Amino acid sequence: MGGHQRRLFEALVREHAQALDLFLRALLRDPGDVDDVFQEALIVAWRRLADYDPERRFGPWIRGIARRIALHRAHAAGARPVLTLDAAAIDALEGRIVHVESLPGEAMEDRLEHVGRCVEALPERMRDALRYRYDDELGANAIGERLGLTGPNARKVLERARARVADCIRRRLAVMGGTT
Repeated sequence: MGGHQRRLFEALVREHAQALDLFLRALLRDPGDVDDVFQEALIVAWRRLADYDPERRFGPWIRGIARRIALHRAHAAGARPVLTLDAAAIDALEGRIVHVESLPGEAMEDRLEHVGRCVEALPERMRDALRYRYDDELGANAIGERLGLTGPNARKVLERARARVADCIRRRLAVMGGTT
């Protein structure tokens, strides 16, 4: 592959690296697996760049590669839990990332600013639950312990927090004249 393709690939990876990392951190239990799958996805994407259709979005394509690698690792690990999400939740996560990628702003950081502002507007318990889940990578039972809730109740708080963030983003886009 020529220098032009290499530069294009590097630009696309830079643009989508943060979303890929966020996707993998939500998907995989072990931070070491996140790094390994991230690197392997880049290698596979580079090798398969000729298969990439530039008429389609690069982000979902490379996350699809990463998803298949993660699922293969989960299958190879057997009983050892590797994934934090089931297939439906992975699909929902991908849908949310595609939505965030479509938000106004030139960089992922600009797009994520909408999400950050919506999270900050949440009640403290919901903010804490999201922080424990995504920053500290805790499961529902551990989150429940920190919040004084049962695991199922902590899952419900997370579910409601995610829904409120999604609604907030839709409202912000509507005010800005964006599409939802």
